[in-house]
Amino acid sequence: MAFGPEMIRAWSKEISSKLEGKRCTGVESGTDWTVLNFGPEESLFFSLHHKHYGCCGIKRIEHEYLRKTAWKKPRFGEMLKKYVSGARLSSAVQVASDRILKLSFDKAIGAGFRQRTHIIFEFMAHRSNLLLTDESDRILEVLRPIHPESQNIRTVVPGALYTPPSPVSGKGLIDFVNNPFFDQPVAGLGKDLFEVLKKAAEIYPPETINKSVTAFLDSGKTSVMRFQWIRKTLTLFPFILPGGVPAEGRDALEASRSAVIIPLIEEETVKLKKDLLAMLERKLKGIRTREKGLETQKKKAEEAEYYKRLGKLLLAWQHSIPPKALEVELTDWEKDPPEVVKIKLDPGLSPVDNAQTFFREAKKREIPLRPIDTKLRSLEKQAESLRGMISEVKNMDNLQDLYDFAEDTGLTGQAPKKRTDKKPPFLRFELEGAMVLVGKNERGNRHVTFDLAKGSDFWLHAKDVPGSHVILRRLDGKDTAFSPDDGRLLFAASLAAYYSKYRGAAKVLVDYTERKHVTPMKGSTAGATYNHGRSIIVSPLLWKEVYGDTH
Repeated sequence: MAFGPEMIRAWSKEISSKLEGKRCTGVESGTDWTVLNFGPEESLFFSLHHKHYGCCGIKRIEHEYLRKTAWKKPRFGEMLKKYVSGARLSSAVQVASDRILKLSFDKAIGAGFRQRTHIIFEFMAHRSNLLLTDESDRILEVLRPIHPESQNIRTVVPGALYTPPSPVSGKGLIDFVNNPFFDQPVAGLGKDLFEVLKKAAEIYPPETINKSVTAFLDSGKTSVMRFQWIRKTLTLFPFILPGGVPAEGRDALEASRSAVIIPLIEEETVKLKKDLLAMLERKLKGIRTREKGLETQKKKAEEAEYYKRLGKLLLAWQHSIPPKALEVELTDWEKDPPEVVKIKLDPGLSPVDNAQTFFREAKKREIPLRPIDTKLRSLEKQAESLRGMISEVKNMDNLQDLYDFAEDTGLTGQAPKKRTDKKPPFLRFELEGAMVLVGKNERGNRHVTFDLAKGSDFWLHAKDVPGSHVILRRLDGKDTAFSPDDGRLLFAASLAAYYSKYRGAAKVLVDYTERKHVTPMKGSTAGATYNHGRSIIVSPLLWKEVYGDTH
């Protein structure tokens, strides 16, 4: 996603009209983003991400997502807090008609003195930067320094005077209004907007273009503009231009959300999901490696028993074995039925010495079998739990759910978080006199099935695959059960299919029974066994058609 200078101009106008004179009540920064709070209801998000850079409004829950996933707190953020937190916004301006936004703050420092500080955002894709300067524009701190030895045309380090990037070439916006010819680029208009306007000039009369550009230049209210996508660039103009696709949003800060915070959250979600799956797969691989080691030990232990058996047989039959025999066949009467065992011998040794050789081999391999079997059973339970967790994560599309999962399981690198004050996560739906509960993880599954559900409620689960427990309950006071073609049962079954390993299938087989026929599985957080089950085939997407994708 990209922006032209015209969007920075729109942001500066909106920020000035909405927030000028207001106090900055909080500052928070991540590796490449900053949030400025102006009271509980007004927050600005600034991103320097190489793909999702820009400025927009941010919702509280989105801020919470970013805060939780900000593993590193940059030093720059502490400097911003020191100089900007508690200060009042005095102005927001665009610098040199370029993609540069400058916010100025005034902060009382006692005895009638005030300190002015500027935050400068350079929104330039992979070259985006964030600077903090004093009232004379001397750099106090910079997120991405540019040193003199880098052979750059400017130096951007603490202590140096701020110098903007090379100015945009071309005529100014006012000159363009007075002389609306497309003979050279226009400073203040992005390349994509300029090219589309140039083509529009071949369609619309000159006075229409002139009038629209004048309105664009003079308007202090960006809400009268039409926000639109031109290829991958978000821009604005008084009307939708040829090839323009309308963008959602009543103003510039709202319209920019679809290009900044929303894709950034989506990318963070994909990244966290990928990281969690990789960690779980590594843990599962480690368990498999340990299982192989134990299986090898078990094989040796079984070989030890075999060699002991051969030694005992040779001692029992020693007087019947001819001298210098290469091989003998001896009957093991301890087996039921008796077995004939073929044994290869060293002809240079007596039967007793051959037996001692087998006993020595057995001793080398002698390991107690019971502890090995106990460990193998324990590892298999761990592997089963991990497979369930992998399936659970694959079905998560929400950053909050993924992070809560990481905290609950200790995958953040910290000890698992105790959530005694927080209910296990589950979803709730209501429709046509019925309620549906959906567990969102192992704790949520156990909660909806064994804490919230009544014996007469219906319990549903995708057949033979990991997935959510779903509870269906009547709220209309009737005692009759749900029939197989009841839309509410189909709705609940669709949720069970959607929140399972088979989410992407066209149709899924879902089992259902009354909750009283479901019992918890010993040694498992949410495992369950059930009987009196019936099955229904349903689309995993049916519930969205009925309810809308609001969860």
